[in-house]
Amino acid sequence: MSIFTEREHMLIKNKDVLNYVKDLNATRSKDALTIPESADYLLKFKNAYELEHHLACGTFIDIYKETNNMKPRFPYNEWTLVELENEINAIFEMAKEYDNYDPETEWFV
Repeated sequence: MSIFTEREHMLIKNKDVLNYVKDLNATRSKDALTIPESADYLLKFKNAYELEHHLACGTFIDIYKETNNMKPRFPYNEWTLVELENEINAIFEMAKEYDNYDPETEWFV
């Protein structure tokens, strides 16, 4: 059983998913993508944690496919939200390192 962080517990307790999304969307810049505020869409989430976890799984799948040229074949959806976010950040960091890689300056033994 995973141990949730304080933030995750707060998201689990937040059952008002529609207002949670409205608040999130209000803080985003006008050019940023927003989360749909459709009640029909949001009804499938029992709390804000489930929504955030769902969105993080989608992000993870996208960046995993981008960096590995295949979908993940392991139970990432069983990870906690924080575990997903940490893995997403790790992949972004690896991608940044790869973008800075210069084969002309690397020496191989």
